Amino acid sequence: MNKSNGKTIVLLLVILTTVISLTLLQKPTNQQPPVVVAVASLASQPKGDILSKIDYRLQSMMEKGELSQEVEMIVTFQGISSTKGVGLLKFLGDITILETYSIIGGTLIKAPLGMATNIATQKYVKSVIHNYKVKVHSTIYGALQATTTTYSANIEQIGATRLHRLGINGTGIKVAVLDTGINTHEALPPDKIIYNKSFVLGEDSGDLNGHGTHVAGIIAGYCEGKYVGVAPGAQLLNIKVLDRKGEGKLNDLIKGINESVTQGANVISISAGALINDPNDPVCQAANNAMLHGVVVVAAAGNEGPDSSTINAPGEAALAICVGAVTSSNIIPDFSSRGPTSDNRVGVTLVAPGVNIVSLDYDDSSGYVTMSGTSQATPHVSGAVALLLSNMSLTPSTVKAALMATAVDLGEDPYAQGCGLINVSAAYDLLVSGRTPVAVSPPKLT
Repeated sequence: MNKSNGKTIVLLLVILTTVISLTLLQKPTNQQPPVVVAVASLASQPKGDILSKIDYRLQSMMEKGELSQEVEMIVTFQGISSTKGVGLLKFLGDITILETYSIIGGTLIKAPLGMATNIATQKYVKSVIHNYKVKVHSTIYGALQATTTTYSANIEQIGATRLHRLGINGTGIKVAVLDTGINTHEALPPDKIIYNKSFVLGEDSGDLNGHGTHVAGIIAGYCEGKYVGVAPGAQLLNIKVLDRKGEGKLNDLIKGINESVTQGANVISISAGALINDPNDPVCQAANNAMLHGVVVVAAAGNEGPDSSTINAPGEAALAICVGAVTSSNIIPDFSSRGPTSDNRVGVTLVAPGVNIVSLDYDDSSGYVTMSGTSQATPHVSGAVALLLSNMSLTPSTVKAALMATAVDLGEDPYAQGCGLINVSAAYDLLVSGRTPVAVSPPKLT
């Protein structure tokens, strides 16, 4: 017997034992509980059927026998509403409901680890996921550096300066920035940030890290003769989901996406995530559902390159725009995450400038600093989307298709560059021509 089969059998035995224990320990009630899958029926189910609902982090913890440990888990439902699902979960025993999310049809709970197996046996449960950590995707912090010209080279590199000269600057578009918060700056006055919300316990919506302010400046910063972002006319929704260390939890990102949709965002920019290798992960579901609700989601690929299959969630969401990084010389840096995804898609949609990018300093209202990462590439695309949306009415899928169809092929590995370098000027020309953009995914390598 190989080691993998042995671990699977041990885990299945843990599940069987846990279900029996929880069934016997369940207190009687006057209410009729939902029908729980009988223990005897587990053996007749396809091997791994129950395990497929439980993510690998929880499975790893269960293999160590930590069944009484209290953990936070996100449970998603199928075939029923999240409200009804929450009601049914309460019948199962020692479960505390913490939050409910309409954007994914799921809930955040706290319960003993062993409860995961009992929850997974319920037919109305789609998945049981550990509330894992997420983090920012910047890799390098540079020395303070003020710009000396109005238009930085990176803005020219993506074709945005031409649209600015045509009077297209993102006016009327709301971009939600899910990050470490945003501080005001000479290039980001208070009236530019029209909404502030913090989901970080013990921290207000201000930026104590620097990452969020830097990202926001790339999207919409403007200081006459000194600095221009991609969409200087756009307004920002400051939705803080990461703490002063640049870290947060899965549920924070989901809440941020949900809040963005609720507050009427046109674009959601996410320069954070985690390496999950599961396009059906709850935060990927949230990103996909936001796109279906008419909000364009732009997410970083991550900084786990140059290895393959390193795209982070929510960047690996099938409907979202996943952004890798490129240098000023149009070379893909090693840190930029690559595809394919676990469901064999190319993964990266396109690339944008992400090396030595100048933007706003969070603790000096007239200072500027360089950072590198797919975190910096992502707001270039978010700003570009704002430019397009400010000039015409477009669906998220049309925006994505236009950007893919007009991206500049850099001759790099398709898993690294996707369709290539974003060219927002060419995308604009395609859309105003009246032609329907058809996005063709780059070929898969053999």
